[in-house]
Amino acid sequence: MSAAIKNVTVIGSGLMGAGIAQVAAQTGHIVTMVDIDEMAVNKAEKRIGDSIKRVAKKKFGDDGDGAAEFISGSISRLGTSTDAVAAVGSADLVVEAIVENLNVKKKLFAELDKAAPSHTIFASNTSSLSITAIADATTRKDRFGGLHFFNPVPVMKLLEVVRIPETSQETYESMCDWGKAMGKVTVECKDTPGFIVNRLLIPYTLEAIRLLERGDASARDIDTAMKLGAGYPMGPIELSDYVGLDTSKFIIDGWHKSFPDVELFKPSPMLEKLVVKIAETTEETLATMNDWGKAMGKKVVLCKDSPGFITNRLFVPYLLSSIRLLERGIATKEDIDKACKYGLGHVMGPIELSDFVGLDTLVNVSEAWMKDYPGVQEFELPPLLKKAVDEGKFGRKSGEGFYKYSE
Repeated sequence: MSAAIKNVTVIGSGLMGAGIAQVAAQTGHIVTMVDIDEMAVNKAEKRIGDSIKRVAKKKFGDDGDGAAEFISGSISRLGTSTDAVAAVGSADLVVEAIVENLNVKKKLFAELDKAAPSHTIFASNTSSLSITAIADATTRKDRFGGLHFFNPVPVMKLLEVVRIPETSQETYESMCDWGKAMGKVTVECKDTPGFIVNRLLIPYTLEAIRLLERGDASARDIDTAMKLGAGYPMGPIELSDYVGLDTSKFIIDGWHKSFPDVELFKPSPMLEKLVVKIAETTEETLATMNDWGKAMGKKVVLCKDSPGFITNRLFVPYLLSSIRLLERGIATKEDIDKACKYGLGHVMGPIELSDFVGLDTLVNVSEAWMKDYPGVQEFELPPLLKKAVDEGKFGRKSGEGFYKYSE
């Protein structure tokens, strides 16, 4: 049985650290938020107070007494400090949300490891670094894991709970229970680059940038294609801007350094230079096709003759990547789907979407692309997908794919 987490220390008072501290305080936990800069932690405390008031107004409406109690209770449970070592003395859980630098994180956890009680669980909120590499700095790998929240923390429902091989079952259950007590939907993931969401999201958005880079389609048309063709709430180019091109570049550069042979992690020159250049096309042909498409009541997008055009060129590698995550045991199909629905706002998760598209269709596309473009890793057919199709599991249309479906 997992031990209940009551006292939480959050290291870092930036957007993520402050968001984690706020939600923890709102949900009844005793929280200490730490930052080495006293001015920064004071500003964060004020932001949290203002945010809690907005939450109360939305949550309680005209119930003034209820709102006041919620605000005062939440704020009373939040404390601050500039001394990380002293702040972990009574912590059940320490969540680190500082700069994405492996050496800095390791130095911090090595110091905290000597000061924290033996029962204290350590967790990093890193979105791109190896949890195992960070945990190496401590003597408590059985009580170490990843707790990857999404920004803004008070709004986003997803929490990726990452376990390394040494993470004990009790530690994992405690982290999951705490996440659920925070009002989050938790998904389990092994320690792999980007966990679930970013492991699928970053290569997907990078491939969209490569489409743009090659001049295969415009930014507007890529986004329109994925919103109207795949039902995504936001196109990949728009999403890249929202996430931050510098953030995407930082993540992909780190992955490429650690895994130089993985083609999906290859950096993009366009992302490096932040330059858009679209090739010319024949005006007469374009006008004719545009007129015909509009006459059919369709939204017309322009694309060169590239494998899968726009939608399938982004769609199929994304689905194949999700199946590889499942194949490698990184996460369950349910957690992969939940991660993409709650973390990215997708209507369907990639595993259930694969069933909907048809597993045999994915096999046919993958095999055709591998034949025409040998050596392209993202087109390769996952053995798990081939096995399912060989067993007659085609997805929804056959009644069973990765999931089973009733008539």
